[in-house]
Amino acid sequence: MTANEEKLSFGSFTASVDGKPFLVSNSVTFHDASSNYFLWGTNGNANSVYFCVHSSLESETPEVVKHYTGALEWTVFINDVSYPVVGGSATVTIGKSRRDAHGTIDFKLEGGRVVTGNFDIKR
Repeated sequence: MTANEEKLSFGSFTASVDGKPFLVSNSVTFHDASSNYFLWGTNGNANSVYFCVHSSLESETPEVVKHYTGALEWTVFINDVSYPVVGGSATVTIGKSRRDAHGTIDFKLEGGRVVTGNFDIKR
């Protein structure tokens, strides 16, 4: 992905770990990577959420996507420390034009921590 592709995405991504907010982001990406869509939000500093969903999702229908190993490893960064996602899901709605995605996340991290959040991203 080029820097220009990243700048074409806009929207918001918020997340909490164990109920405590750690990410409020308007630096977001929704990228079509062929058989997967990459979605992420970052505050440009130490906190980010990265995950992917299958690009075959139906449009305009919320779908629960359980954690899977895809083209992008589901990962959460909290204070510059990487935490792999080991379980959980994302509920994702892809827009009719397939140029926007919104939904929620409920991720389980190694060590038992839980990350929840909301995203609304357009490209």
